[in-house]
Amino acid sequence: MPGTAALHTSLSRSWSRATIPRHCTAGVRERQEEPRSMRDHLSSRPQHLFLSPHLDDAVFSCGGQMVLLRGQGASVHVVTAFTGNAPGPEPPLSDFAVLLHALWDAGDNPFALRREEDWRALRLLGASGTHLSHQDAIYRRASVSGAWLYPDHPAIFGRIAPEEAALPRALAQECAPLCGAPGETVVHAPLGAGSHVDHQLVRAAALLLGEAGHALRFYEDFPYSEEAGDLEAALADLPPLRPIIIAYDEEVLRARLAAMACYGSQLGAVFGGEERMRDLTRAYAARLAQVSGAALPYAEREWVLG
Repeated sequence: MPGTAALHTSLSRSWSRATIPRHCTAGVRERQEEPRSMRDHLSSRPQHLFLSPHLDDAVFSCGGQMVLLRGQGASVHVVTAFTGNAPGPEPPLSDFAVLLHALWDAGDNPFALRREEDWRALRLLGASGTHLSHQDAIYRRASVSGAWLYPDHPAIFGRIAPEEAALPRALAQECAPLCGAPGETVVHAPLGAGSHVDHQLVRAAALLLGEAGHALRFYEDFPYSEEAGDLEAALADLPPLRPIIIAYDEEVLRARLAAMACYGSQLGAVFGGEERMRDLTRAYAARLAQVSGAALPYAEREWVLG
């Protein structure tokens, strides 16, 4: 989602603009931004730590599971890696970033609005969150030449730039204090379906946390994961994994959809609008439940080593 988890999907779909649902808009532009770390439910280390490349990825992919975990009394914390403000007004943006800004229709600094959208979604889910200050891939430049590291769609969904080889370790070090000792926290990370470079970077950071002994689960990056071949390609990049099904009912699905709808600046670019978001999410969750033989009508899926 260079900015969202689904630009790969969005560029082949309608780019109709979506508005933020009424229950998510009050004070979005007027209120001062909240502190970078919101710990409403974080009296101790979280039991479940979700690593999200962008402001929406974890909720789009795992919103139902978060509802279930909170209902069981577990603490849920979402760390989002790439939430830094857009550069500007100088130097200018790349043509690709200009295109995305136009799609989002969220002003010259869209990440201020996007961070507010994320807080509102997390509140609905009963989760807490931390926004790291790294910039989205569409804004990052080579340190010496100043060239855009990811100037277009193929680059965003290609290989990680050699200059960023150390970034996964930096991300892992930033997340480690929230994990505590091995066994304290389950880390949920993107599988990397769709191959967005920011998802690849966060996945690599999660693997480092796994090497340190932390329990690790990979979630399917939705809606990338519903595109033919994207899920299989991501699974092929990792050691053998086995699936875990998280099944739930209509009430939980509706809570997931309500949280997803808070990301109004992204719904048009990612899904083609809120109605299509609801239809695609419901259909994918129903398909996962059906193919897994779950007793409940909807499901999400994660993958674990072994």
